[in-house]
Amino acid sequence: MTLPADKPLKKSGVESCFRDLTKFPLPGLCPTEKMASKPTIRDFYKGRSVLVTGGTGFMGKVLIEKLLYTIPDIGNIYVVMRSKKGDVLFEDLGISSKDMDMLVDEVSVVFHFAATLRLEAPLKECIVMNTTGTQRALNVAKRLKNLAIFVHLSTAFCYPDYKVLEEKFHCPPADPQDVIRLCDWLDDKQLVLLTKSLLSQHPNSYTYSKRLAENLVNDAYAHMPTAIARPSIVCPSYVDPVPGWVDNLNGPVGLMLAAGKGVIRTMLCDGSLHAQVIPVDIAINAIIALAMIEGSKTTKVQQLGAMCWRSQKYMHASTRSPGPCGILMETSPPTTWLTKSNVCCTIWCLRISSIFCC
Repeated sequence: MTLPADKPLKKSGVESCFRDLTKFPLPGLCPTEKMASKPTIRDFYKGRSVLVTGGTGFMGKVLIEKLLYTIPDIGNIYVVMRSKKGDVLFEDLGISSKDMDMLVDEVSVVFHFAATLRLEAPLKECIVMNTTGTQRALNVAKRLKNLAIFVHLSTAFCYPDYKVLEEKFHCPPADPQDVIRLCDWLDDKQLVLLTKSLLSQHPNSYTYSKRLAENLVNDAYAHMPTAIARPSIVCPSYVDPVPGWVDNLNGPVGLMLAAGKGVIRTMLCDGSLHAQVIPVDIAINAIIALAMIEGSKTTKVQQLGAMCWRSQKYMHASTRSPGPCGILMETSPPTTWLTKSNVCCTIWCLRISSIFCC
């Protein structure tokens, strides 16, 4: 499916840093200099064609809307739509040879969002969708002649055995290829018997499969430009496409709805803890920007600086201060780490520590 990028920019009485993110320059540039002289997000995406998996999902919809809204001169946006049998379940994502030849010539940015988010899903379902599906998306991306960046959407909860989530890659508990073959060989009953042993400290098959997928993306970095985004719990929008927009009852949304309706009246909570949530539009803004940042590199560097959308200024790593309209932003530098053979792909952790009233 191809979406024409002819949607005009909307008029707004309030210029929001969340609404028009195309004004922000590449990191590492002096923020006191004139913004017009620096390359922007719009400059990077101008004329570029983009491939999106999972484009009909919650975050995928906001990604496509944001690209069309703020970058009217973007190229084509190709969305891999799930058929009755799925898309990432097939080699070449189920794309025909003719369409694949077109994508190979045109596409230079890939956003891989397709995944199953069912926390209660059996191991085989999660591995097939989230791990094997990522491998198939990587195989397609490797064929693209002008690939600038492959962005993999992961989760901030894929490392339950670490107390602190760093923007760093950790070795998986098992070889992803071995687990993929295991799910191919064994039937569902046999896998159920092995699931608890395989998951180890992982609370469910979802986080386990996403951790294995990160390993595949990291391994691919030796041959292609890749980046990993790890948002925390994604909640309804802060600004875009409209404040509070959501299309599902996943995560905290169902809880808030039930509480608002009076179905849930009491709950045992720890008031000293912060909810690890992030509005969908803020997460998408960051993902669009990180694709530009990583896709604009000409060399593989060891470390990047952090950036935060607040008054069009850069913030030092690990700072905590009120962002726009009372959102407490916490940023840390997206870091790459050296391995024995090559530099690991860049990983960005996207999170908001808490939201308080203006």
